[in-house]
Amino acid sequence: MLVASFSLISCEKEQHAENLKVESYADFEIIGGTPYILPIGTAWTDPGVKALVDGEDVSSEVIVEDEVDETTIGSYVVKYKYVNKDGFSNSTTRTVYVCNPSVTTNIEGTYKTIAGTYRDNRKGTQTPYAGFTVKIKKICPGFFSIDDMLGQYYNEYVGYGPKYDYAYDFSADANWSLNPDNSIDMVSGGYIGAWGDYAGPLSNASYDPATETISFVITYANMDFYVVMQRQ
Repeated sequence: MLVASFSLISCEKEQHAENLKVESYADFEIIGGTPYILPIGTAWTDPGVKALVDGEDVSSEVIVEDEVDETTIGSYVVKYKYVNKDGFSNSTTRTVYVCNPSVTTNIEGTYKTIAGTYRDNRKGTQTPYAGFTVKIKKICPGFFSIDDMLGQYYNEYVGYGPKYDYAYDFSADANWSLNPDNSIDMVSGGYIGAWGDYAGPLSNASYDPATETISFVITYANMDFYVVMQRQ
């Protein structure tokens, strides 16, 4: 009787597991690769994806969420989602960088804030804070990321970085575009998770190739940060 009962329970468990079995998810192949580099002004045509479920091509059933703006430099995400007959879904994404190939200057590198870097609290006090390291990385022509839009004011000068695991840099999605005349625009970011807000706007930003110096003014919390930094 015990053996029979055990067998019955085992069969019930197996049957229950079979009833809970979810249909296979899609295996995606991103055609054209990711990230995808798109010259600004070029019409965006999504190369698409190939999706297979247990060897069956279901590419025509993939739902595409696409917000690429080919007229604006920036980083965009295209999402591809497949929903199976039981309503379960899985997805993959493609990153698209819209860049300016006419910009050949590369400002990528390690910089150090120099004299002329200070915080103006708009109440008559200016606080200099030169001597801190900022890193810029090239994403694609004319499009760059920066690891702290305030030139390490809070992380290094104030000293929040070592205390709070460097959570006070304004780096999240902090991207710039460099123009042919060496002026700089803020594309996105400057978000700081520790306080849940953004730095900006960015003004008077430019790169001097003769001195390899970047200078800009950025606003945060009703204060102005004047940053001058030179490539090392």
